[in-house]
This record gives sequence, structure tokens and C-alpha cells, in this order.
Amino acid sequence: MRPDEFLQLLHARFYNDSILQNEFLLELMFWAVVLLLAGVLLKTKPSFFSKIENYGTCLARRRGLSCAVVIFSCLLLRVMVMPWVPIPEPVYHDEYS
Repeated sequence: MRPDEFLQLLHARFYNDSILQNEFLLELMFWAVVLLLAGVLLKTKPSFFSKIENYGTCLARRRGLSCAVVIFSCLLLRVMVMPWVPIPEPVYHDEYS
């Protein structure tokens, strides 16, 4: 959450704007669930995190491969999100270049 969004939610709370209050509660519940699941995973499956750490350590030793993984994962993520977040249409004349 960006600081301006947080200030907007505080403003909505002060003026009793129920829509923004509901968004704040939903986001708060989402992060509570994420933290709870991370804690449960950490307590029940610590070997899972150690395997991820070992894989990351091996990947970090190979600089070229790690750069390629970052580049291709960013491209793949953008292609996967493309149906929901299309390429923005230019609005101002500077955006056409």
C-alpha cells in the first residue's frame, strides 16, 4: 500500500466512507492470512525453505544464468498478466515516441 492510499483510507475513516474502509479491511485481512500461512509453513516445513535457499545459492554462483532467470521471469510474468493489464494507450504527444 502506498502512503497516499493509506492517507486516503485514514481520511475515509474520519469521514465515514464505508467503501474505502471495506477495502482497507480486505487488504488487512489478506496480509494477515499471508503472514499466518508463512508462519505455519515455516513451522511445519522448514526444509522447504532450506531447499529454496540452497537453490538460490547455487543460482547466485552462476552470474549469467541468474541474469537470464531474472530477465525471462520478468518477461514471462508480463506476458501472463497481459490479458488483464494490456499495453497502455498513449494519451499525450510525448508518449508516442
